[in-house]
Amino acid sequence: MQSNSLSWLTPARKGLVVAGVCAAFVALATPAGHMLVLLLIWLCGPGYLAERLILRERPTMLLRFALWCGIGWSLVALFYQWATFAGLQLTTPLLAIVTVGLVGCCALLAWREAAGTGPALWPSWPLVLLLLVFAITIWTRFRQIADLALPAWVDSVHHILMIKVAVERGQAPLSLQPYLPVEELPYHWGYHVLIAAVQQLSGLDTAQLVLWSGQVFGALQVLTGAALALFFWRRPAVLPVVGLIIGLISFLPAYYVAWGRYTQLSGLLILPAVAISWGSGLYTRDSRWWALAAIGLAGLSLVHFRVLIFTLALLAVMTAVALAEHGDTLPQRLLDLLGTGIAALVLALPWLTLIARRTLLPAVERPQNLIIEGNYNALSEGLLWFGQGRNLIALALLAAGWGLYRRSRTTLICVLWVALIFGFANPWLFNYVLPTAGVLLIIWAIGARSWLLIGLGSMLTLLNPWLFRLPSIYLINNDSVIITLFLPLAITIGGGAAALFLWFSRASQQPRLIGALASALIVGLSIWARARRSRSSPRQRSSPPQPMLQRSTGLRNIHPPTRAFLSMPLAGSPVPSVASTVAGGCSRSPGAG
Repeated sequence: MQSNSLSWLTPARKGLVVAGVCAAFVALATPAGHMLVLLLIWLCGPGYLAERLILRERPTMLLRFALWCGIGWSLVALFYQWATFAGLQLTTPLLAIVTVGLVGCCALLAWREAAGTGPALWPSWPLVLLLLVFAITIWTRFRQIADLALPAWVDSVHHILMIKVAVERGQAPLSLQPYLPVEELPYHWGYHVLIAAVQQLSGLDTAQLVLWSGQVFGALQVLTGAALALFFWRRPAVLPVVGLIIGLISFLPAYYVAWGRYTQLSGLLILPAVAISWGSGLYTRDSRWWALAAIGLAGLSLVHFRVLIFTLALLAVMTAVALAEHGDTLPQRLLDLLGTGIAALVLALPWLTLIARRTLLPAVERPQNLIIEGNYNALSEGLLWFGQGRNLIALALLAAGWGLYRRSRTTLICVLWVALIFGFANPWLFNYVLPTAGVLLIIWAIGARSWLLIGLGSMLTLLNPWLFRLPSIYLINNDSVIITLFLPLAITIGGGAAALFLWFSRASQQPRLIGALASALIVGLSIWARARRSRSSPRQRSSPPQPMLQRSTGLRNIHPPTRAFLSMPLAGSPVPSVASTVAGGCSRSPGAG
């Protein structure tokens, strides 16, 4: 009788209870733990509710977590957008009520979901290895900022100001008054409102919150990037390889914190969720996936517009490949794509209207302002080959060659995606690619006796560099593409490594031994990569230089002698100076005391 009275307490529900107790303990133990719990509630909570209420079938847990992160962040940004344009001020008490309601709804749905027996609680060994890599990564990330007093680089100053405005107004930071004479700011602010909400609820110092949350977002790329690779390859063996590359071997995205690239880091956290939703809509008959894709695209436009363009490039490639495989579904897919696009535009309509008025219309009137010249779009070889970049690119080329030989859909998608975003950064490449494609199309169309295709090919040949040259625009440059390459490189290498592992497992008479050796290799590489990061100077690796508070002789003539300034020496500069302070981008945020 006693066992029957507790039959409702399934293993999954016991896990929920344990998780809830642990979360409460972490939130009460330290300020960092308090921040982490609130951050995960606001980041994943809305996404979990959307996934549970919209989808009928449940994907694997890792894919679900990627959806929670990306869709959740999009919903928070859209919530702030509509609240701002409706004139609603999100005060701290109101945010506390929203948080309690969010936790209560998530707990109720999770409790109901855990009523069944569900799958085995013990995960597969690739997932265990991925979680181990994630744990080492987040530990490494926080060790790298142990000596930082404030976030580094110029961008961090701007981000802290926008967060400060969002906290004070309880709205999106569209106006920077009274700190700066800026109204209707056409700059993506989806990152800033999430941090502002957590700051209002936690009471932490904004600079410390920006620094800590940036490391959390960087570490989460391990899980979301691995989830996207799992969705593409459908092979769990890719998980630890992709996670290892993103988290510990590649110096990106870890180095984002050195530049204060928190907004692009945030956008890349949403990209996998949008791609998973879009791909699921393409290859399944469940139209509900398109609803999640529309939410993700709308939210991404508020978080980072450049990453939105990269995401649209990936979605275009995925769509083209899917339609090439299943051309008979073209009419239905076009309707799905049209509906998703319209839904995304409607969801982000207030923001897109502001962007059109403040950015697009002036660009139409003065298109020459969009054109970039000089070194802004120069290819930074040092950035491309830094750290293990050369080895990763070499491995990716080998894996891509093997994948294309095997006619791998995922390899083709990754190759075309990288080619397309590099084409966006270097439009002059299309002056050579398109005419070449036009000539080939004409040759093929002559054999097929298709005058329509002959005309289309002739039009493409006119886009040659002698008649028309496409200029580069400031929105996308080569550096922005290079610092995003870690994701397609990791996915491509992960697929090659998984194929190699499967080949050895099938060829060997002891597949368990092969699995044990592969696991030992992943653990060994993780320890090796962690040791390299520990031995490396913060100025040379993914952590920013150690800041220090000093008084500059050149500034004493202007400011009172009691005022201190934050500065960071340049890499290789033995003595901090006023010049390095400016070049390093360390300064006070406007309005700071």
